[in-house]
This record gives sequence, structure tokens and C-alpha cells, in this order.
Amino acid sequence: MALMRSSLGRARGLGASGEGTSHWFGQQIAAIALIPLSLYVLTTFMLQVVLGNGYESARVWLENPINGIAMILMLSVGIIHGANGMISGLIEDYVHHRVLHLLGLLAIKFTAAVTLMIGVLAVLKIMLGA
Repeated sequence: MALMRSSLGRARGLGASGEGTSHWFGQQIAAIALIPLSLYVLTTFMLQVVLGNGYESARVWLENPINGIAMILMLSVGIIHGANGMISGLIEDYVHHRVLHLLGLLAIKFTAAVTLMIGVLAVLKIMLGA
């Protein structure tokens, strides 16, 4: 019966895990989402700070709910996009030792999670006036 299978049928189940396309697509969506987020946050923030008086102007800008949410979105998407890029581009492609591979994955994910929590908490603290 195996002789009746096509080359594609015999090759299915071999090779890649089948998750590469969805990972690539997710990275592309994140990169596209970062373009308008970054443009909005950086442009409005810089205009506010340049036209204002430094720290106080930055705090006032961040207290605005739209600006605060945009900053949180940019932090979230940017950090997750960067972490996924490092995992797929560095660890999975170049680290072949099992222990180092696992340690690299853990280090990147832990660092990304802690950085994201610190950033979001800082923005929320300023937004809520603490």
C-alpha cells in the first residue's frame, strides 16, 4: 500500500513541525502593528516634551488615557515581538546543546516578562496619578 502513496504523502509528518508559518505570520502582524504605534507615541511624546518643560510635560502626556494605552500597547507588542525574534532567530537556529537551549529560552522569556511588567506598572502608576 505504501507504493501507492505520492511523494507528498510520504513526506508528510517529516521535517518541520508545521508551526513556522503561523510564527512568521505573527511576527509580521506585530511588526506592522508597531509602525503606527511607534509613530503615534514617539511623535506626540516628542512634541509634548519639546514644547513643554521636560518631565512635567512627559507626565502630563502619559496621564492622558489614550496616550497611556498606546504606550502600554507599544511596550507589550514591542517586547513580545523582540523576545519571539530572539528566540526564533538566535536560540532555535544557533543553540544546539539541550541545556543551553533551555537556559536561553528561559532567560529570554523571563527577561521579557519582567521588563514588560515593570514598563506596564510604571505607565499605570503615572496614568493613575500615583
